[in-house]
Amino acid sequence: MDIVNRAETAAPAADFTVSGGGSVYLVHPHTDDARNHLLRVVGMEAQFLGNAVAVEHRYIRQIVVALVEDGFTVTGEC
Repeated sequence: MDIVNRAETAAPAADFTVSGGGSVYLVHPHTDDARNHLLRVVGMEAQFLGNAVAVEHRYIRQIVVALVEDGFTVTGEC
């Protein structure tokens, strides 16, 4: 019997997840479209930590609002 890891095969529940808090948040894109769009929103000079973009606390709400207005789904807290 083959066992399939559903975490690897299931589609993500949202396009982005926001994690962290305090002075820095991480915006994790879950698809190639989400990653490409995030780069357009934050610019190529963005600081990446792994696959996520690091965002200062003073900008996180503005970025999340822009992503949602552009039709993407975002989970997490900011």
